[in-house]
Amino acid sequence: MKKQRSQCLMNYPSPVHPILRGRQSGSSDSPKLEKLLKAVETKFK
Repeated sequence: MKKQRSQCLMNYPSPVHPILRGRQSGSSDSPKLEKLLKAVETKFK
């Protein structure tokens, strides 16, 4: 389920896209990015 939601977010033309991609490659562990990603995930739930 979580993987599907990530795929859905990846298709969105938004600032979330590069953040998700960076997170998947393990390059972004900035608290600000994590906070933003959490907010977005909550919005898409």
